[in-house]
Amino acid sequence: MDDDVNKREPSPYREQLDQGFSYLRFVEPLEQEFRDVDTRSGIGQLRVVLTIGLVFGLVFPVWDYFLAGPGFSHYTIPLRAVITQPILIAMIIATLSERGQRIMTPLGMVAGLAPGIASLFFSSVAAEHGIGSSSIGFVMHVFYVYFFLGLRFRPAILTTGAVFIGFFAVGLTDNTTSNSLIYSGLFLTFANVIGAVGLYNLEYSRRRGFLRGRELEYLVTRDAMTGLANRKALDEHQRLVWDHCRREQIPLAVALIDVDHFKAYNDNYGHQAGDRCLIAVAQKIAELPRRPLDLVARYGGEEFAVLLPGCNARNARVLLDDLRARIVALKLEHTASPTSSVVSVSAGVAVVEPDATDRSAAGVLQSADAALYEAKSSGRNRVVVADVADLDVLKTGEFRIARLSRRVARG
Repeated sequence: MDDDVNKREPSPYREQLDQGFSYLRFVEPLEQEFRDVDTRSGIGQLRVVLTIGLVFGLVFPVWDYFLAGPGFSHYTIPLRAVITQPILIAMIIATLSERGQRIMTPLGMVAGLAPGIASLFFSSVAAEHGIGSSSIGFVMHVFYVYFFLGLRFRPAILTTGAVFIGFFAVGLTDNTTSNSLIYSGLFLTFANVIGAVGLYNLEYSRRRGFLRGRELEYLVTRDAMTGLANRKALDEHQRLVWDHCRREQIPLAVALIDVDHFKAYNDNYGHQAGDRCLIAVAQKIAELPRRPLDLVARYGGEEFAVLLPGCNARNARVLLDDLRARIVALKLEHTASPTSSVVSVSAGVAVVEPDATDRSAAGVLQSADAALYEAKSSGRNRVVVADVADLDVLKTGEFRIARLSRRVARG
């Protein structure tokens, strides 16, 4: 039994840790999952930083005006106020909604390019007035892009790279002396190297922390013997998909699967053989066609649960009956079963549209349990899908009703 358990495939998080990610990118769908989590976890801090940037963006033009005089600064004040500040305001507003958070990266790149372009224009205007332009402002801009806009490594590199190229282009256009251009260029190059290395290490640490945290969560929510999700994970995921299906106005199929006459199997072949039987059945259930929000779990004992958001009653019945046939095809001998000479399963399915029913998520699971009871009482080795009308008849706490309308797929 232990050898069978140890043969379970590692989690995708463990595989990614073992594979490495030196290019700061995971395989899909881990990459998208990381980006979503990373954005949500840092959104509060980013909002504060953007607000500080907004305040400083208003203070510095005023400071420049009084320091350099209105004859010079009037060119830059409108540029900084009209271009930079609205973008920061747009980013702050975007942090307040889930839809807005999805476009934080392109907004961040624009917010990084805008002050860079403004600084390039400022340098050009300064050259026209015979005023030397310091590269300190560009160095500050480099660190602003790398560490204050919440950008990941690649978008930050692209943003600072564009400004870096623009800096040299403006310098050559304005006939800046070669020594001055080379000196400032080296200054900016070192600043970019320091910023890039720092951001790379930060993102690498965040990605590694994400994988380790998810791996720990994965282990906590796995059934130790079968490797499927455990009851805790099922309950949490059911609430998640219930809200998702209600929001998207799509059906949710919930199935409960029970190994037929499993107590007799244990009594006849022993508990170790029983464990191997459950592992084999669990592996077949885990092979069900999987979409991102689908879940298979060990419900308890010899029972398993399947959540299929977006699956209608017809497809759910076909899917579960195909699973039932594939488990029979394993040909695990079960001479103590009055139903079949090999191990078989029964399944009960309930399908509802959360936005169009008064039942709760727990109530639908209860309906699936009632359908499973009907499958077992009507001969086992079959699938019963509860009729929609039965969902309203079943009362909370009553797991057995007089009769369910039968939609049976027989083996």
